[in-house]
Amino acid sequence: MARIHALIAGGSRPSAARLAADLEVSRRTVERDLEAMRDELGAPLVYDRRSGGYYYSAPSFQLPLVNLTESEAAMLVTAAKLIEAYSGTPYRPVIERALRKLESLAAPAPAAGLEPPISFHLEPLRGDETRVQEHFAVLGRARALGRTVEMEYYSASSDRATTRRIDPYELHRFSGAWYVVGWCHTRKQIRTFALDRIFSLRETTDCFVPPADFSVARHYGDAMGLEHGEPVAVELWFDAYQARWIRERVWHSSQQLREGPDGCLWMSLRVGSLQQVKRWVLSMGSHARVLAPPELRLAVARELREATQAYEGETTEVDLRLPAPAREV
Repeated sequence: MARIHALIAGGSRPSAARLAADLEVSRRTVERDLEAMRDELGAPLVYDRRSGGYYYSAPSFQLPLVNLTESEAAMLVTAAKLIEAYSGTPYRPVIERALRKLESLAAPAPAAGLEPPISFHLEPLRGDETRVQEHFAVLGRARALGRTVEMEYYSASSDRATTRRIDPYELHRFSGAWYVVGWCHTRKQIRTFALDRIFSLRETTDCFVPPADFSVARHYGDAMGLEHGEPVAVELWFDAYQARWIRERVWHSSQQLREGPDGCLWMSLRVGSLQQVKRWVLSMGSHARVLAPPELRLAVARELREATQAYEGETTEVDLRLPAPAREV
């Protein structure tokens, strides 16, 4: 059809017989293609009886090379919203250009109702997008070439900057931030570094061979988030109020739930880091409780005790209860 279009758009008004000869197909095949171009792709084909050939009534017509249905075009528009997940990477402008090309090549669809009522909540990119994109490009190139990189890195936990040499294994996005996971020459182990906390970065001439079987999914398989460690057995309890939401989803691949009296719930799981579990339990206040291990139970109790002390002395003369949410979540 693209070749038929080129011959017709050239203005020579070719006949079906000439098209069949040029394309080395039967005349019936050409006639079926012309019919499909007119009925399915909206080609403004006109047959000129005097010349016995075809031309376009709208000379500016361009043949759409991708024939999308209306629902497919709607999904293309929806997918464009997910580009935000690639912010901070060199892939974003590439994806945007690809989508513009697809939209220009796609068969026209009715404008009304093209964009379905679908939205996504994506964590906004953490850090300066330009700087993160620059670091992403350097690390992506170093990973492809198997080159060690040297960087000046700020650690939020220690509140200081250090110089590190790492072998980048994989780039990973989590909760709105981009991370590089790789071998740290300082710590002699696989570590995770946030791209927005890198002050300076350069590729070195030192080479490395990345592990063939490495993946972030396997490396952090026991973790809740990006905190890695030896798996620890955890037991949690949720009251009847919180249990409604806990039942709705899988929070960890190892979780096991047991129903309790009056709607309460017990959860057993094995995780590679207790810090993330601690933050998760604290987010639920009095509706969740740690039963095991003892060190996690004590850590949560200490945090709650210190938080309570921070609020001691606040006025109790007015009702400070939070209003009920407008809609259930």
